[in-house]
Amino acid sequence: MPTIKAKSEFDVKLDAELLHAILQQAKAKKAPDATVRSLIQILTTRSYDQRQSVVVTYREFYGRYIAQDIRACVSSGCLRDGLLTLVRPYPVRDATAIHKALTSVGKDQHTLLEILSSRNWEELQELCKAYKELFNVDLSKTIKSEVFGKLEGFLQMLLRERRSEAPVEDVRVREAVRDLHDVACGKWGKDKHHIATMFLRESYPQLRQVFREYKRKYGQSVHTLIDRHMNGQTARMIALMARYVESDIHYFAHILHRAVNGEIGDRSALHRAVMGNTGEKAALMRVLLRQCDVNLKSVITTYEDQYGTSLRDDLCMCTDGDFRDLLMAVCGWPWPVRGLVRSPSMIEAVLAAGEEDKDEEDDEEDETDADAVDEIDIGDSPPALREVQGARPPKLLHPRDVGVLPSSEGVGPWAITPAATPRDASTPSKGPAASPSGATPPGLSPSPRRQPFRPRRSPSPSPSPRRLTPRTVSPAPPVTARSNSPPLSPKLPASGLLVAQVPPKIAVNGDS
Repeated sequence: MPTIKAKSEFDVKLDAELLHAILQQAKAKKAPDATVRSLIQILTTRSYDQRQSVVVTYREFYGRYIAQDIRACVSSGCLRDGLLTLVRPYPVRDATAIHKALTSVGKDQHTLLEILSSRNWEELQELCKAYKELFNVDLSKTIKSEVFGKLEGFLQMLLRERRSEAPVEDVRVREAVRDLHDVACGKWGKDKHHIATMFLRESYPQLRQVFREYKRKYGQSVHTLIDRHMNGQTARMIALMARYVESDIHYFAHILHRAVNGEIGDRSALHRAVMGNTGEKAALMRVLLRQCDVNLKSVITTYEDQYGTSLRDDLCMCTDGDFRDLLMAVCGWPWPVRGLVRSPSMIEAVLAAGEEDKDEEDDEEDETDADAVDEIDIGDSPPALREVQGARPPKLLHPRDVGVLPSSEGVGPWAITPAATPRDASTPSKGPAASPSGATPPGLSPSPRRQPFRPRRSPSPSPSPRRLTPRTVSPAPPVTARSNSPPLSPKLPASGLLVAQVPPKIAVNGDS
């Protein structure tokens, strides 16, 4: 059952004029919040056929596509994509999503498999036609250039070959069940081409009968078989297709559950760095904004029964702002939503957890205080504290721990905060408390102010600057005039002759 129903008193010309006035006001940047709320109010209270007629009339009256004005006037990314999705026909939505998934850096194959595995033959043909008109290229060529391996062949088969429309045949059902059991036993090895071909060619009633017979005979579902014995992108495609064949309502509930829990698409660091968290929000838009005109109430009921949580609470936890208001309006729930909205059961659980944590902290503090009392002599305390030994002194905080106090009067280095109230008699005093005005409290003797202990850090020795001393230059010897005297001769001995020193002769063989 749809959540958006056709408006009884529908005037297509009036709606076109209203939308044009709202978008012109948004261009002038007047009351942006009111503009967004008006767009959500109009587009979520008209059925799919009424919205398409408004788009055509808008084009005839003003010579512009309404999608162009929405893209120019709405700045929020997710909200803009949601409003554009509402005014686009189904084939254009699917073609745009597939083109973005194939041409993005991260190659969002989950979007590709999710869309192609949940469309019938007529919808796939309209999708290929819209893709050709929008991007001037065949979808099969884009898949061939962007997808590799066996998955590319299976997607080509899905686009080109039509499913069988023959009635259910028991013989073929038994053969298919036997083939599935052979996969579980490992007889097919790594070649699962035959199983994938069966999922792509057989009719939906035939596949449902195969699933029921396999579960009755072997006691496990086909999903368990695929998870245990198949892997890769082909296994993901077969798993999604099996869920859609069993029940389209359970299929969309499963996609919503994975989207709100952040399990959509590739979880690698590269994909998150490039794509961010837009994959989950895009999946929410594809499912909610398409099924709101078909059977969204049944999907919501199945979601809550199957997973035990409220879809409204989950959407409020993973979305925010105007985009959350758009999803609330599409689902038929009250909006706008301000802040974090939780159901009463969730609020009680959060409060109970908070009380348990608080009790544990109080118990730890009491144990610590009781251990510290035994080590302190009460006789060293001021007289007022010796008189009332069972009273716990107020907690003393330093202004640097609590910030600047709002009082304009003089406040000492220690001040009593309102949150520090006497709770226990077993905590020793850390020092005399000063009143906010700086006067000594009655009953306490004034004592010098004690500053908190701050360890001194020895300054790191900084390198002494290098002193530059002037270089002493010895004066150059005086230059004298050259004389005509002869050059100096070597010093001669007294005889006036140069005598060569000859070594003495050594006698050999008796020679004298």
